[in-house]
Amino acid sequence: YEDKLFRSKTDYWRIPFGLGLINYEKKQFDQAIKYFGEALKFHPTQTVLLDYLIQSFCQLKMPVEAVEIIEKQKKAEKLSLADLIKYSDFLSEYFEFERFLEKSELDDSSTQMYSIALAIIAIKKGSIKNAEFRLSKIESNVSSDKIELLSIAQCYIDCGNKKSSKRILENFLSKKRKIKANVIIWSGAIYYQLQEYEKAENLLETINGLKTLKSIINADIFQKRNQIESASELIESVLELGKQELFEKELLKTNYVRIPSGWLMDIPGLYLLAANLRLTTNNFEKAFE
Repeated sequence: YEDKLFRSKTDYWRIPFGLGLINYEKKQFDQAIKYFGEALKFHPTQTVLLDYLIQSFCQLKMPVEAVEIIEKQKKAEKLSLADLIKYSDFLSEYFEFERFLEKSELDDSSTQMYSIALAIIAIKKGSIKNAEFRLSKIESNVSSDKIELLSIAQCYIDCGNKKSSKRILENFLSKKRKIKANVIIWSGAIYYQLQEYEKAENLLETINGLKTLKSIINADIFQKRNQIESASELIESVLELGKQELFEKELLKTNYVRIPSGWLMDIPGLYLLAANLRLTTNNFEKAFE
């Protein structure tokens, strides 16, 4: 009776999930699946748990089982474009996943997320013409204020078609409405990849606050524009503060676009960058402080 009572508690899933994580880190994926499966009985919609279970199946080259989990997410209406983009990273080589996307695309014409995922897979396979054909069809069916357009813009960059990417991004930004800070940052990341550094910088300036995060991003942009002294000054100002608020880092988390690595630096990485910038600007006295 006590065991049954304990197992009914809401947080019980965390115990087998923790054991699953230990085995996952040890690359003991069969054991990880066992524990993740146990956790799933008590929390069948926990996103992180589902992700690790899917990745474990992929590590063991078990795409059928991985896709079965994704199908359950779909039936429970818990599947998003962000999920599909993430799953494409480790399932793109398996026809089972592609078949699931194609079937879902036919079954549910009200959403473009399956079509976008199929375009991403085509890019990963080097089928650029197929990807661009898909993207052009998707674009015509997506409202110009939908965040999905950022994924399409990213896909066009990955196809090498910067002109189409820029057109879509600027169409998305042209619509008059309040845009959240994280979406502005993601849009700036597209401009950055297009080497439109001034536009990225100007876009980020429209965000109120976020001084530390904007300084880190602008420092990276200044380096790209070969404004090394300005980059160094910004990094020094960040290090004087000594920390970055957690909520600022959360704004960078996305599967929709590729965030530049220089924007993701933590404080230890910034110290190393500061030293390199000091050496570049011949500030040898402070280089190893």
